[in-house]
Amino acid sequence: MKAHEIITLTSLIRNAANDFIEKELEAHGVTGVVPAHGTILKILFDNRDGIPMKELVEISGKAKSTITSNMNTLLKYGYIVKEQDPSDARSQLITLTNEGKALEQIFVNTSEKLLSRVYKDISVEDQNQVARILNNICKNIC
Repeated sequence: MKAHEIITLTSLIRNAANDFIEKELEAHGVTGVVPAHGTILKILFDNRDGIPMKELVEISGKAKSTITSNMNTLLKYGYIVKEQDPSDARSQLITLTNEGKALEQIFVNTSEKLLSRVYKDISVEDQNQVARILNNICKNIC
């Protein structure tokens, strides 16, 4: 492959990573969760007491409509709940349910397995160089 094929390569990598994650979730009996939900879940894992919707959208860097759609699915499957924010009557807190909290270790294990496969036989120096280059590309077009 040539340097000008970076978009194709990153797309192939993303698809393969998503397939891997979906298979891991399925193997653990997790239903209703797809890789796109990972951003919301990670933020909620880091904010166990809940987080206002507005802040969740800001941290995620994604469109509110995307976050709302993903949250609706997570609500439907019982992984999160919306509760009135006790400090702001106009705001709702998004909180993990016990089922949502149970996903954390599955996500940690899946991430570790995925990264192990991604970086197999690639030196730390090369990993850092790839990350630096991709970060620069992202700054150019994101």
